[in-house]
Amino acid sequence: MRVRTLAMLLTILILVVGTISTFQICSTVIRTGASLIVLRDNASYYNEQSRKTDEMTDAYNRNHEERQKFYNSEDPIIRGYSNSGTFAKILYLFLAIAMFPGLALVWIYVIFNVYWELERKLKRRKRARIKSNNQRKGA
Repeated sequence: MRVRTLAMLLTILILVVGTISTFQICSTVIRTGASLIVLRDNASYYNEQSRKTDEMTDAYNRNHEERQKFYNSEDPIIRGYSNSGTFAKILYLFLAIAMFPGLALVWIYVIFNVYWELERKLKRRKRARIKSNNQRKGA
């Protein structure tokens, strides 16, 4: 095998592994972010009410326990994301969402590069074959 072909195969292998891990991490961040947004909204609703019932207080306490599960999670991604500041959470959430089309663009670029490389090889072989046939005819 030529070095260029080996490099192309290794690039694709690394891209596959990177894509899988990126999807997992970004999905975790998006799910955690969405859950934290809902939990924060529930807490804000409770705090805005002038009259609070026992059921509302119980729901608020369950909501608070759920938030604490995120903050004290065993998963370092969930724990790190949930303990970040508000601006960082928003930034991480937007980056996680943007990674999906970004990865698609990287895959499209790699696929086109492989296609163009194969097309160049075929053209070179065809030219070499034509040149070889012309030399035989001339001899």
